Amino acid sequence: MDYGNILSRAWQVTWKHKVLWIFGIFVALSSGSGSFNSGTSWNQSSSSGGGGNFPQPDMPPQLREFLNSPALPIAIIALLCLGLIIALAIFLMGVASTGALIGGIDLAESTGAVTFSQAWVLGTSNFLKILGLKIGVGIIGFVAIFAGIICCPLLCLVVPGSIALQVIAEFASFAIVLDKEGVIESIQKGFNVLKTNFTSVFVLGLILFGIGIAYGLVVAIPVLVAFAPAIIAVMGSTREPNMMLIGATVLMFLCLIPIFIVVGGVYTTWQTATWQLAYRQFTASTSTVSNAPSPEPPTMVPA
Repeated sequence: MDYGNILSRAWQVTWKHKVLWIFGIFVALSSGSGSFNSGTSWNQSSSSGGGGNFPQPDMPPQLREFLNSPALPIAIIALLCLGLIIALAIFLMGVASTGALIGGIDLAESTGAVTFSQAWVLGTSNFLKILGLKIGVGIIGFVAIFAGIICCPLLCLVVPGSIALQVIAEFASFAIVLDKEGVIESIQKGFNVLKTNFTSVFVLGLILFGIGIAYGLVVAIPVLVAFAPAIIAVMGSTREPNMMLIGATVLMFLCLIPIFIVVGGVYTTWQTATWQLAYRQFTASTSTVSNAPSPEPPTMVPA
């Protein structure tokens, strides 16, 4: 397998057909949608801890009254419900966008052009199958982790098993959209493709893992720069930090969030295109052998 050619072709498709970035953004957001609830525990702990390091007299009277009123738990519950609704909506959009992204990449490769509506129709037409695939893979992963907790020696298999399951799910989603397979058949096909082409999949996975580390390091640079003013403010005075510097950190993060969302969508689009092109090669190599017509017997020409 020519790994360099696959990586470059995937980037050409990604860069030329920028409409695919929209679906890549939703796929990337849906895969990390659990982070939306990460700040709720801090809010609860800070409100119940009696103020912590923040002196109560310095708080505005309206804020202190709100923290001591019954409206606080209602507001927290409302925010949690809103977060769950948003997370569910992003997840469902990610399911539809998964099919749209795969179908759009296939159209871009086969016809050289793809529109938003064409890709979206492919995504919605495969919505239930991909949703069933995600639910099935989630159940399998949960059962595997639960089995590892019960039987401690199996814990060492959780990490490689989860990686293999993720690759199988990726191939299965391709089988659903590209080969019109059902959910069970797509999982079986994904497993067979991984088993038949394990070495090539392993090498490609290592390449993408290395690129992912480099991508993470590049993304971490502006995050550290954005954190710098807040760190300086806290180091200067822990009791009365410079609010201007903390505000600068918040402002920089607000500017970075949309940039990270777009960059993450582009990266997800390219990564999906890479695996999809590899899947096409894997299935073409196996189907060529299995579906090749048997040679006809030579015809005897009478003398």
